[in-house]
Amino acid sequence: MGTYELAQLRDDLYCIDDNDDIRRFVAKCGFKSDGLDQHSSPQTLAVAKRNMNGHVVRLVHRWFDPYGPFQSLPGINKLHMLVDGRPFADTEFAD
Repeated sequence: MGTYELAQLRDDLYCIDDNDDIRRFVAKCGFKSDGLDQHSSPQTLAVAKRNMNGHVVRLVHRWFDPYGPFQSLPGINKLHMLVDGRPFADTEFAD
Protein backbone atom coordinates (compact mmCIF):
# COMPACT_ATOMS: atom_id res chain seq x y z
CA MET A 1 0.00 0.00 0.00
CA GLY A 2 1.41 3.33 -0.96
CA THR A 3 2.44 5.80 1.72
CA TYR A 4 0.33 8.47 0.03
CA GLU A 5 -2.82 6.35 0.15
CA LEU A 6 -2.38 5.70 3.87
CA ALA A 7 -1.51 9.31 4.57
CA GLN A 8 -4.60 10.47 2.65
CA LEU A 9 -6.86 8.03 4.55
CA ARG A 10 -5.40 9.24 7.85
CA ASP A 11 -5.80 12.91 6.90
CA ASP A 12 -9.41 12.33 5.82
CA LEU A 13 -10.10 10.44 9.07
CA TYR A 14 -8.84 13.40 11.11
CA CYS A 15 -11.41 15.67 9.38
CA ILE A 16 -14.41 13.68 10.68
CA ASP A 17 -16.57 15.74 13.05
CA ASP A 18 -19.91 13.91 13.10
CA ASN A 19 -21.78 10.77 12.02
CA ASP A 20 -22.59 12.19 8.58
CA ASP A 21 -18.86 12.67 7.99
CA ILE A 22 -18.31 9.00 8.88
CA ARG A 23 -20.87 7.89 6.29
CA ARG A 24 -19.28 10.08 3.61
CA PHE A 25 -15.77 8.87 4.51
CA VAL A 26 -16.78 5.19 4.38
CA ALA A 27 -18.51 5.64 1.00
CA LYS A 28 -15.73 7.78 -0.51
CA CYS A 29 -12.94 5.46 0.60
CA GLY A 30 -14.67 2.22 -0.41
CA PHE A 31 -15.07 0.62 3.01
CA LYS A 32 -17.61 -2.21 3.33
CA SER A 33 -19.38 -3.40 6.47
CA ASP A 34 -17.42 -6.06 8.34
CA GLY A 35 -20.15 -7.04 10.81
CA LEU A 36 -20.07 -6.76 14.56
CA ASP A 37 -20.02 -10.40 15.67
CA GLN A 38 -16.24 -10.53 16.08
CA HIS A 39 -16.24 -7.19 17.92
CA SER A 40 -18.91 -7.96 20.49
CA SER A 41 -18.81 -4.83 22.62
CA PRO A 42 -22.07 -2.97 23.21
CA GLN A 43 -20.20 0.27 22.56
CA THR A 44 -19.02 -0.82 19.10
CA LEU A 45 -21.34 0.84 16.58
CA ALA A 46 -19.79 -0.28 13.30
CA VAL A 47 -16.82 -2.04 11.76
CA ALA A 48 -15.83 -1.58 8.14
CA LYS A 49 -12.89 -2.78 6.09
CA ARG A 50 -11.33 -2.54 2.69
CA ASN A 51 -8.42 -4.22 0.98
CA MET A 52 -5.69 -2.01 -0.45
CA ASN A 53 -2.85 -3.63 -2.36
CA GLY A 54 -2.98 -6.80 -0.26
CA HIS A 55 -3.38 -5.02 3.09
CA VAL A 56 -6.53 -4.98 5.21
CA VAL A 57 -7.58 -1.55 6.46
CA ARG A 58 -10.26 -1.73 9.15
CA LEU A 59 -12.25 1.15 10.63
CA VAL A 60 -13.89 0.64 14.03
CA HIS A 61 -16.47 3.13 15.33
CA ARG A 62 -17.09 3.08 19.07
CA TRP A 63 -19.18 5.26 21.36
CA PHE A 64 -18.99 5.74 25.10
CA ASP A 65 -20.39 7.97 27.82
CA PRO A 66 -17.48 9.10 30.00
CA TYR A 67 -19.77 10.96 32.39
CA GLY A 68 -22.06 8.11 33.42
CA PRO A 69 -25.83 8.01 33.70
CA PHE A 70 -27.94 10.98 34.74
CA GLN A 71 -25.55 13.49 33.16
CA SER A 72 -26.71 15.57 30.23
CA LEU A 73 -23.24 15.83 28.72
CA PRO A 74 -22.39 14.51 25.25
CA GLY A 75 -21.02 11.05 24.63
CA ILE A 76 -17.77 10.51 22.76
CA ASN A 77 -17.41 8.80 19.37
CA LYS A 78 -14.02 7.21 18.69
CA LEU A 79 -12.76 6.00 15.34
CA HIS A 80 -9.84 3.58 15.17
CA MET A 81 -8.10 2.76 11.89
CA LEU A 82 -6.04 -0.42 11.79
CA VAL A 83 -3.79 -1.65 9.00
CA ASP A 84 -3.22 -5.41 9.00
CA GLY A 85 -4.49 -5.48 12.59
CA ARG A 86 -2.08 -2.82 13.86
CA PRO A 87 -3.22 0.61 15.09
CA PHE A 88 -2.63 3.30 12.49
CA ALA A 89 -4.77 6.33 13.35
CA ASP A 90 -7.39 7.38 15.90
CA THR A 91 -9.74 10.32 16.19
CA GLU A 92 -12.76 11.27 18.26
CA PHE A 93 -15.64 13.73 18.39
CA ALA A 94 -18.47 14.53 20.80
CA ASP A 95 -22.10 13.66 20.04
